[in-house]
Amino acid sequence: MAVCDWDMCFIFALPGWKGTAYDARVFDNAITAPTMNFPHPPPGKYYLVDAGYPTPKGYIGPYKYTEFNQYEHANILDGEDNSYVGESSDQTLTISSSVEMDRVRDSIRDQIINYMQ
Repeated sequence: MAVCDWDMCFIFALPGWKGTAYDARVFDNAITAPTMNFPHPPPGKYYLVDAGYPTPKGYIGPYKYTEFNQYEHANILDGEDNSYVGESSDQTLTISSSVEMDRVRDSIRDQIINYMQ
C-alpha cells in the first residue's frame, strides 16, 4: 500500500504484512494505528483509493457496479489514420498501436524529466 503526493512522490509506503491479509484490513490498520504515522488527507481534501479499500470520510473509491469501457473515455489518437483509439470495430492491439503507446509513454517521461530540471 502506498500514498503519493501531487508530484507523484511517495509520502507513505507499507510494503508488507505478516501472513495473509485483505487490502481492507491493511488499509484500516494503516489509517487507524497511531504508530503508522499515516498522512491523512487535510480537511476538505480526499485520497483516491483502489476498489479493494473501504471509503471512510476523506477517501474516495470508484463507483461500484458500473462497467467502464477504457476506450469510451479515451482521448488518444491512433497514429495510423488519426482516429481515436476504439473507434474502429477492431479494438485489438496491434504492433503499430504498441509502438504508438511507447511514444506516448516516452513523451510523458520526457515531460516529467524536463519539469524536474
